[in-house]
Amino acid sequence: MLPLLVIAGCGGADGGDPAEPGVAAKPVQGGSATVITNFNFRSLDPATFVQMNVAVGPVESAIYDLLFYESFESGQVEGRLGESIKSEDSITWTVTLKPNLKFSDGTPLNAEAVRFNWARFADPALTSPAAGAAAQIASTEVVDEVTLRLTLAAPNSIFPRTVATSLSVIASPTALQQHGANFGTSPETSVGAGPFLLTEIVPNASYSFTRNPDYWDAPRPYLDTLEVQINSDPAAITNAVSAGQVQAALMFQPSDIVAAVETGLTAVPRESADISWIWLENNASGPLADRRVREALQLGLDSKTLNEVLYRGAGTVIGTRTLLPEDSPYYDVSATVPAFDPGAAQKLIDEVAAENGGPVVIRHLVTPASLREAEALQTAYSRFDNLNYRIDQVQSGDYPGKVFAGEYDVALWQCPRDFAGQYVQAYVDCFSSTSSLNAAKYSSPELDAALDTAKAAVNQEERAAAMRAAQAVIAKDLPALWSGVTLPDSSNWIIADGATGLTDAYPGGVFLSDLALAG
Repeated sequence: MLPLLVIAGCGGADGGDPAEPGVAAKPVQGGSATVITNFNFRSLDPATFVQMNVAVGPVESAIYDLLFYESFESGQVEGRLGESIKSEDSITWTVTLKPNLKFSDGTPLNAEAVRFNWARFADPALTSPAAGAAAQIASTEVVDEVTLRLTLAAPNSIFPRTVATSLSVIASPTALQQHGANFGTSPETSVGAGPFLLTEIVPNASYSFTRNPDYWDAPRPYLDTLEVQINSDPAAITNAVSAGQVQAALMFQPSDIVAAVETGLTAVPRESADISWIWLENNASGPLADRRVREALQLGLDSKTLNEVLYRGAGTVIGTRTLLPEDSPYYDVSATVPAFDPGAAQKLIDEVAAENGGPVVIRHLVTPASLREAEALQTAYSRFDNLNYRIDQVQSGDYPGKVFAGEYDVALWQCPRDFAGQYVQAYVDCFSSTSSLNAAKYSSPELDAALDTAKAAVNQEERAAAMRAAQAVIAKDLPALWSGVTLPDSSNWIIADGATGLTDAYPGGVFLSDLALAG
């Protein structure tokens, strides 16, 4: 669940028309389109969503829209349903909504609705991935219909990014109370204020939508009807887009994107900053609770070979193996992960195996979409004696739950990436001991202190010093496996001839409200 995809000059913020990448195209109002994603939702309840990610974001924003989002175009947090989020002291925040917003059931999307959703996220009984973000809020005050005043438990100068990544999907309180645990399990129980209305769910196959005639950002959505199909087969996806049967499709593996482009298809250009793939490692139980095993996996990973296998050579190898790229304001040349050294890796593996009385057995949890990257690692580690690297495949809808339950040793995850120089929120989400998104089960008081300082910092110099300290801890403890390769220039989406509007917009994907048939 990693590679990347808030409006890049084509959404409600400026009212402009969408444009096909590299080609000016006028959108047609109306018509039908089919798109493909690889994620199979077990529930459409926002409390079950794991941040913004490329597979989930397009569907959740189609149903619910977003309060705020991290814009690849501006590098800032921008509003959609939300108008602004401001503070003078990083503790008290004022959230202002657009006026006269309504959910599709006719009830108001107002400040009280936002308060209700955020309080629900924080409920321990729900075990929501957003619980940690919501728990930062110590108190709320509904000032008026469009204004909510928050007091945080501790200063957080990057709180708008917390809202954008974890607290921006808002459901109808009326529907939530009416349907209870069944909310999000059917079209009639999935009530939001997004550009589309969910009309049908075919389990494990597709979601059907019609245009929301009361959507706030007219003339969006451009389409009258939309079907989202679930498919992880790159060859079938490429053929369907080439034949015009599908207008846009998510391709998970970078190598598949490169291959699709080589057939003549168009990929949506990637507007986000360079990122490198990482794999979370279970720091709390299993073989990777031993730092020596985590170090061995890092030492045994050849980034150059990985680039060829996963990216068909289109990625960029980070030669210094630093945690952040040189253009990051928090770059630290001394914060590096171990370079490829198979001899040193074998020595560590043999040492652990001798102590345990048998080979080191590692389970890599995958979905059908991420199978190829797991196979690439399995091949890379097959060279080592006393190491049994296994692959456990599950359906995409089951994947987040198993990761959060710690039922894995290695798992691909959306985690630190340089987005507008802002690694602070990503490190907090993935590695803070108090974060509900810390699926690595990693805990370090030293890192927590550094991240708390980075969050509270009011100037870049103080934040950069804290982030250098955070990187030093991460480089020492190695709570995750870094690929050492940044992604190619294309995003994860390919589009068919005759379709227009999609842009590499925000970390959660594309806005399907912008998809249109070209005139």
